[in-house]
Amino acid sequence: MTLPKTMYPGMVNSPETTITNNINESDTIIYVLDPARVPEPPNLMTLGTGTNAETVKVLEMNDNAITVERGFQGVAKSWPAGTVIARNFTEYDYNALKENIEDLEANKETPAGAQAKAEAAAGAVQAELDEHLSDYATELTKIQGGAYQTAGMKRSPIRYRNANSVFVYKRNVIMGGFRFMGEYLKPIAPMFSFPTIPQVVDFSPANLANVSYETAMSTENWYAVFAVANDGESPQYRIMPFLRAYDVAGNVVTLGVGGEFSNDLANNNYPKTAKTYTFANDVFAGAEVLLINGYDGTRNSQFLGQVKNVTANTGATVTLNDIGDLQKGCYFLIAPPDVDHYCYLGSFYFDAELRNRSDSGEIVRAHTVYLDKTGNGYPLDGDLSTPVSIDFRGFISPLATGIILGIDSSFSTSSVGEFAYFIGSDNTHHILDHKDNKRHSSTENFTFDTGVLPFTFGQVLYITQLGGLQATTRKVHIKGYIEP
Repeated sequence: MTLPKTMYPGMVNSPETTITNNINESDTIIYVLDPARVPEPPNLMTLGTGTNAETVKVLEMNDNAITVERGFQGVAKSWPAGTVIARNFTEYDYNALKENIEDLEANKETPAGAQAKAEAAAGAVQAELDEHLSDYATELTKIQGGAYQTAGMKRSPIRYRNANSVFVYKRNVIMGGFRFMGEYLKPIAPMFSFPTIPQVVDFSPANLANVSYETAMSTENWYAVFAVANDGESPQYRIMPFLRAYDVAGNVVTLGVGGEFSNDLANNNYPKTAKTYTFANDVFAGAEVLLINGYDGTRNSQFLGQVKNVTANTGATVTLNDIGDLQKGCYFLIAPPDVDHYCYLGSFYFDAELRNRSDSGEIVRAHTVYLDKTGNGYPLDGDLSTPVSIDFRGFISPLATGIILGIDSSFSTSSVGEFAYFIGSDNTHHILDHKDNKRHSSTENFTFDTGVLPFTFGQVLYITQLGGLQATTRKVHIKGYIEP
């Protein structure tokens, strides 16, 4: 409770001291003989005695110098050195005490008033508790009835069937929305069931309109498989292309190529060319979109996991309500529009032949992709004592969190000796090292598999070879990836 007037502490027996400088009516710094007799600021002191005394307000004390407000009560005037100054009981002290007591008396709580306030507070707490209990009971009923489940499920394996279809192995689907870094972004969602497994998702030309928003599949492109449903209806499948930013201007993204060997190695691994899809204009307006990677302030390929919305689209551009951290060269995925619920199930690569040969729901194995395609290869031959970065975007699912590699080395030299490969998340921090020894003077070839290499800063790794020998030629081949 705030009192109407400030009350200042007194000092026992009102000890006196004297001022040591002459002051006029406007001086605000006074020097005292004994600062121990000055009360802790802020407080009041009286200069002089009798009816001509002047009460000042002490604002600050520094050793024996005090800064004051003059004429707090009484008239400010000149005082000679030797004038008595003390913390006396003043008219202000009496009046403050009186007013504060009167205010407390006027506003004191009666037993009936206190009881009424307590009852009102208890009633408000009970009402809020009842509201929350009702909400919890409603949600519990839904969960127990199977309408809602915690979205902690694994994604579905997506496996090769033929050149224009895949198998999907998920009977009961919780519509958890997008999946990122191994978890669905909607923790509570309705569940829908397919009658049997495996289900076939057919995107042949004759059936494409039933599963896609394109009039023709885009070759050399990654695709996502979604389960979708409206309330009260059976679930269906949709496929959506993973999109890559060729350019970003404000909230408008120009689309670019995003498949294998689409990186422009001379231009910061950005897409080589723009790309136009067969979407209808504004077919995705209002749909959610997952920004998969972008610029986090340090690296342009860092994983993001940001969800925004589409406001407009053409076959060549997508406009977002908020561009977030999406940058040129980065991937994003639009959710199927105009459905009540959706769930990301997995991905596949579409070209002359599908890439998903074997998918466990986390580990995906495919036929080997070599990073030495004519005219598109990474600088992997010869001296590799300085780390070389390899951007794997386009070669693996944009949602992959790790990769499985094989490295072939050929030593066309009569020299013998040890060599070692180091693979890291950047050019200084290694996550794998492999050592070997060339023992013969003839040409020797070496192959080693890396096992699973998790990504740290986006889908980029650095490779270095050190030791007494450098391979004449090398091949890095992708044997699979991890998409949890």
